[in-house]
Amino acid sequence: MTIPRMETLPVSIDRSSCHPLRMGSSESFSVDFTGGVVREDELIGMNGDFYQGPMFRGGAIRFTAVLAGAIFRLLKIFAPWSDETRRGDDSYQVARPDEIAVTGQEAVLWVERAGAIAN
Repeated sequence: MTIPRMETLPVSIDRSSCHPLRMGSSESFSVDFTGGVVREDELIGMNGDFYQGPMFRGGAIRFTAVLAGAIFRLLKIFAPWSDETRRGDDSYQVARPDEIAVTGQEAVLWVERAGAIAN
């Protein structure tokens, strides 16, 4: 596994290649690094670590946990933005942070339950 330095590699990005279900607002795409060289300081973990348990099941849970965390990060960003744009007088806008918090907590509960089942 690696964290590539995109600015130093020959990269071809295909934005039409990936269409995850119900993630229309996300950016998902294929990246071709053909001809690129990964330096040793860009490696993460040891050779074969990615294939250690719990394999995809755990990977999907971890990915979902990242998305759940993103919900809370967006909530943290939304509140000041709402204040700055003076949306506090709109009752629908005032209710949104609570809706986001409930959705985020629901996501956390699903991740915790999935993790318990996977173990």
